Amino acid sequence: MEVLVSVFVLALLGSLVTGVTMTVMNTERDLDDLVDTHRAARVAMDRMSKDISQAFLSLNRSIDETTTTVFIGERDRIVFAYVGNIPVHADSMETDQGVVEYKLGGSTDDRGGRLLIRRFKPIIDDKPEDDGSEAVLASHVKSLLFEYFNPDDQGGDWESEWKAEDPTTNVEPGFKLPPRVRIYLELVDADETTHTFVTQSSIYMENPIMFGDATNKKALEHELKKEAKKPKIPALPGFGGAASGGTTP
Repeated sequence: MEVLVSVFVLALLGSLVTGVTMTVMNTERDLDDLVDTHRAARVAMDRMSKDISQAFLSLNRSIDETTTTVFIGERDRIVFAYVGNIPVHADSMETDQGVVEYKLGGSTDDRGGRLLIRRFKPIIDDKPEDDGSEAVLASHVKSLLFEYFNPDDQGGDWESEWKAEDPTTNVEPGFKLPPRVRIYLELVDADETTHTFVTQSSIYMENPIMFGDATNKKALEHELKKEAKKPKIPALPGFGGAASGGTTP
């Protein structure tokens, strides 16, 4: 009887120890997966936010009109020219400029998510939505959404689209960038639990830049349209002009 009781107690203790050990291991595994999910989201959000903050538009184009800068913002995709590239090869034909696109790619093998793709093209040409190299920025993505802040809409509002492709367009918002872009990213962990992450990126160069005089027709039309919108300041009496009939001191 004493041997039977000892075996029973030993088995009970072993069962308790095994249960506690399995619980600790499962908790550690869940925490590791949660940390990995948050780390992947932080890396992806930081990269997207940094790239978007360096977006720009330019009126400088080649004489033969074979280069163009655009900002194509859609609900689940964004394409833009930026000045954040860092050339890593001494003999590479790269500058600090390029074209970046963020979008969702194919589905992953597990968890039912998709791949977050970053497409980069180091050359700005007249086909910003073509070519370039693609890299996976994150996996197990349930959704990717972008919103664009429009400050001109009665105090400001978030839009689901923002397209700046033509310097001479009369369609709002025109040829300029949104001051802020909001990013929503949803990732699925190993337990198929969805985690939502939100951040905003500020764009510092909202208006198109131009170095020197206009070298192409669209740039010249843009400059003339901008000059036409400036308020006319009447000449002061006694300081010249047809209104005063005098001469400038």
